[in-house]
Amino acid sequence: MIASGGYLNWANQGADYYEVEYGVTGFSLGSGTKKTVSNYWYADGSYAANTTYDFYVRANCGGNDFSPWSDAKSFYNQNNINMCLAPTNLSAYRNGGVIEYSFDANGEDQYEIVVSNSSSPNGGNIIGIASTQGAITGIYSNVSYNVFVRSVCSNGSRTAWTGPVYIP
Repeated sequence: MIASGGYLNWANQGADYYEVEYGVTGFSLGSGTKKTVSNYWYADGSYAANTTYDFYVRANCGGNDFSPWSDAKSFYNQNNINMCLAPTNLSAYRNGGVIEYSFDANGEDQYEIVVSNSSSPNGGNIIGIASTQGAITGIYSNVSYNVFVRSVCSNGSRTAWTGPVYIP
């Protein structure tokens, strides 16, 4: 087995498919991220920077019959790979009837933003955006607002909200 830079591969045993399970070094088999693949490599894992991971593989021998899990193979991951990260450095300010915003993307390209007069993102309308800077119109001059933003991951999940930035 070889594990390097998030790319995992092993000897082809001629199986119909393989199960791969991985997690941060020391995880208990059965509690990691499990994937089924029809080839003898796996390159779609999500790995945090500066973290060591273990992975295990087993072959499907037909039906519900599997080989034993392999021994753990470890690799150190230096950079984020396939991670969906929340935006950072959110800034926002009022410019007349508009709130202008900007933030750092951290590798994502789809986001949701909320401008709310509540201290929670649940108090406003979620707006899908594809730019790290822009403006929200229809803002009342005598109302205070909070601005929140989050990333929409390629698998459709969402990160935690970044914010609020308070606009008096």
